[in-house]
Amino acid sequence: MKRKKWLLFLILLLAVVVFPFFFSRNSSYLSVIEANWELTFPEDARWKLLYQADSGPSPHGDGWRYHVYAYEQEEVAASMLPWSRETGKTVFQESYSLAAETWLNAIQVPQEERPDYDACLVWFSSQHDNSQILIFRDPQKKTVYIAENFL
Repeated sequence: MKRKKWLLFLILLLAVVVFPFFFSRNSSYLSVIEANWELTFPEDARWKLLYQADSGPSPHGDGWRYHVYAYEQEEVAASMLPWSRETGKTVFQESYSLAAETWLNAIQVPQEERPDYDACLVWFSSQHDNSQILIFRDPQKKTVYIAENFL
């Protein structure tokens, strides 16, 4: 009888200690971004969600999503993507910042939650269906701003 109680206690202890650690990374929206865009957000950067907004549920999964994450390790964040200071064209807009502003306006993101484009490095990608992602990284604030447009 004592053995069963001890075993039950051990199982509960493992569940309380291990499960939240495993679940916290897998439940983060970063893992969704990684899957959708074939990216990797290295865990040792220590990402912390600061803000999020989206255009709401959609039967086809289309719409806008926006997430702001702080990180602790600049070197790790700096090496995760080929960042650029260039402001290239997106699928439908003449510049990255214009595209981001269009998307963020559509979901009514407050100005204080938007990136300072002049201070940021940027990375852009699109998919075959013209869905797009823009990631702005502000090295001074150690913050990334992730804007997605799903079509």
